[in-house]
Amino acid sequence: MKRLGITISTLVVLLCSLFSQAQQTVATNTSVTVPPLVNFSGTLLDVNGKPLSGTVGVTFLLYKEAQGGSPLWLETQNVQPDKAGHYTVMLGSTSSTGLPSDIFVAGEAHWLGVQVQGQQQQGQQQEEQPRVLLVSAPYALKAGDAETIGGLPASAFVLATGVGNGKSSSSSPAASKGTPSARKSSPPANADVTGTGTAGYIPMWDSTSDIIDSAIFQKSSNIGIGTVTPAAALDVEGKTDLRDTLTLFPKGTDNNLAVSGTAFKIGNKGLITFAAGQTFPGAGTITGVTTAAGSGLSGGGATGTLNLKVPAAGITNAMLQNPTLTLNANAAGD
Repeated sequence: MKRLGITISTLVVLLCSLFSQAQQTVATNTSVTVPPLVNFSGTLLDVNGKPLSGTVGVTFLLYKEAQGGSPLWLETQNVQPDKAGHYTVMLGSTSSTGLPSDIFVAGEAHWLGVQVQGQQQQGQQQEEQPRVLLVSAPYALKAGDAETIGGLPASAFVLATGVGNGKSSSSSPAASKGTPSARKSSPPANADVTGTGTAGYIPMWDSTSDIIDSAIFQKSSNIGIGTVTPAAALDVEGKTDLRDTLTLFPKGTDNNLAVSGTAFKIGNKGLITFAAGQTFPGAGTITGVTTAAGSGLSGGGATGTLNLKVPAAGITNAMLQNPTLTLNANAAGD
């Protein structure tokens, strides 16, 4: 029994030692920065469903919704799939900061979209592959935010001066060091943000600590200014002034510019079609010369150098506006 008691005592000491070491390990691991990268594997196929090979440009997009909506984040990587088109990438590796930590802070579900670059299908860019719901592993990025306050490290904050006693409430030795200005109390780096808003409107700061609705409204992936029903990627209702050059990039055979409800348009090659009844101020431009029958002139045309001439038969009295000539004799009989 004595021998058994020694064994149990030794075991208890050993367990306590292991538990202490485990606590130290946990404490050490909590200070480790969470890698802002996500491992992702997939398959790349061309427009005919065959595996892609070689180096392929691929754009990865993170969405809040399974369909529609604007991407929260995107990046393009050069991927080298195997013979079957399989590949593995580290999302966020193209940036020194990796994936933005604030994307996963809210704990909401996210979908990943994949789009192959350079693959044309019926003259258009190959469509984005069906989105994939990210599983729990990427949400470990939220753990990295646990070491911050509002996205800032604890070192970015100082304790406010105590009220009424004129002394600092900080007990840290660092609080008593530094320049006089550094020892003065200062407000938190991020004061509480107040204000209310309307869903869909892009917020704006109307003061240094308050947010209100702006005039910009977003519905799905369309942006509206002066309208809450945008019908295009950018829909502006009201007078619009442009202070510099406007360059238009038509899509395919679409016109550069068209006025709704009229025939006026500027084609994708710069050719202008005018609306019916269009008039031009000033002298204008002559596009052709024709001669009427009986005018006494011949020639004309619509292109090249235009020449008018008197016909070989000459000018007859019928061609003249005043075919007669009256002479009055003077006193000398001339």
